[in-house]
Amino acid sequence: MKDYWHILTNWIDHHRGLVVGLALAGLIGSMLIGGCALLEARTESVLDPPKKVNMAALKQEGVKITALVEGWEAAKEEIERQNILRQQIVEGVAGMGTLAMGGALTPGVAIGAISQFALLLGAGGMGYDNRRLGKINTELKETNTTSS
Repeated sequence: MKDYWHILTNWIDHHRGLVVGLALAGLIGSMLIGGCALLEARTESVLDPPKKVNMAALKQEGVKITALVEGWEAAKEEIERQNILRQQIVEGVAGMGTLAMGGALTPGVAIGAISQFALLLGAGGMGYDNRRLGKINTELKETNTTSS
């Protein structure tokens, strides 16, 4: 019976650059997806300052409290500033894929960015493996020619 565990570990050892590159791409991709889903912009509530609210709840407060329009506008501007900042950060991480696909962060854009990272980091890992294995092969050829 074949020893699949050792076959797998030998393959991983032989292609360690590719494995590390793909692992980094997965990590960056999961952070990008998690950031899109979990980092909804929030600010302090106008009615209850310790409470954090999103844009929908803030709009409801704006309808209820017309006397506090100035505070509501300041909070709205803060959320919009945070959204712009978050979009700039995501575009910086996701690269040109976000801009080429319309500028909005959607699941399709996130998958495209993850694919870019996987391709770039995987290719970098393969390049590293090729250089490392080329050096090993050269050393082996040198030892074989000197021993002959």
